[in-house]
Amino acid sequence: MKTPVKLAIVAGVMLVFGVLFWEWGFCRRYVAPGHMLVITSNFGTPNSDPANLRVVPDGYQGVWETVRGEGRHFYNPISYTVDTTAAVVVVPPGKVGLIVASSGKPLPGEQFLAEVGYKGVQRRVLTPGSWRLNPAAFKVTILDAIEIHPGYVGCVTSLAGTNPPEGQLADEGQRGLRRNVLQPGLYFLNPREFKVDEIEVGYSQITFSGVTFPSKDGFTIKIDVSVVYGFLPKDVPMILNRFGSVEAVVDKIIRPQVESICRIEGSKYGAKDFIEGESRELFQTTFTQSIVREAKSREIEEKAEELQRFRNATARDLGRERDRTARDILKAIQDGVDSYAKANGFTLVLDSRSLLYATPAQDVTDGVLKLLNGPAAAKPKP
Repeated sequence: MKTPVKLAIVAGVMLVFGVLFWEWGFCRRYVAPGHMLVITSNFGTPNSDPANLRVVPDGYQGVWETVRGEGRHFYNPISYTVDTTAAVVVVPPGKVGLIVASSGKPLPGEQFLAEVGYKGVQRRVLTPGSWRLNPAAFKVTILDAIEIHPGYVGCVTSLAGTNPPEGQLADEGQRGLRRNVLQPGLYFLNPREFKVDEIEVGYSQITFSGVTFPSKDGFTIKIDVSVVYGFLPKDVPMILNRFGSVEAVVDKIIRPQVESICRIEGSKYGAKDFIEGESRELFQTTFTQSIVREAKSREIEEKAEELQRFRNATARDLGRERDRTARDILKAIQDGVDSYAKANGFTLVLDSRSLLYATPAQDVTDGVLKLLNGPAAAKPKP
């Protein structure tokens, strides 16, 4: 073999080994698991908008938007500067990643949520998993996902979109309280785009203690009223839209209606009627029908009501307050009858229920009531 050929072969082998040595020794970059490779090109097409574009497409001069994953990569250190320390974004289960882009076109007008390619808070969020996002262009904040527990619904208020017709709930793409609710589950929503209030549905009980109203014969009646109420899931957005909160429903609707109905219906009965079973049950039935009618007109489900202090002596929920009130009323009536009988020289006064017949002239009810309602009379304690 001629000497020039040998030299060519030797030169070729040395060149191959030289290239391999250069690539393996100087151009090789290893990216560990859980990290990514960020590339900055020292040459290429200049960045056309450096004020807004922090990263550029591949082939341009500057930080490339696309990052590379784990493993071995080969980049000429003269043409490229590389960073292997950037970690991938990990979104744990039950969380979302809120993305803020620092590279892209400016947002138009008053828009505050950005689509892909625009700067600012991105509309899309990251769901649980691992994501390769260029740290030169994106910052990610990990937040809790929206969880709706069993027995609750999520009322969604959209913070972005067009305005719905006045007085109406919002549909998809519109701003405001949405018509549809979230059922129990886990939702990966952008907290900058949606506000979610978890509202209990089904039935709840509330007790109003010490509701007072005057009886027909001037006595002060004091009772405790327990109301079992609830909201149907489909009605919750409308209720919140009208009243603002569940607490406002209790304060603005249920409590005033309880007091109003007790005052209106209770004034039709005498003090003794609240002790007698038949009259007491009639008042309770009337109260129930009235409160249910008012609640349904406002999309509130009224399941049951109980007047706890008006049950007979053997009923489970009979309380000491009812017994005390009844004793005070009966004592006041008895004392009034005694005083009236002594003052007028009567030797016998009969209850009308124990009397078969008597002329109206012998009825002393009006006289006893005048005595009981006089300023010096001892009234039962409220």
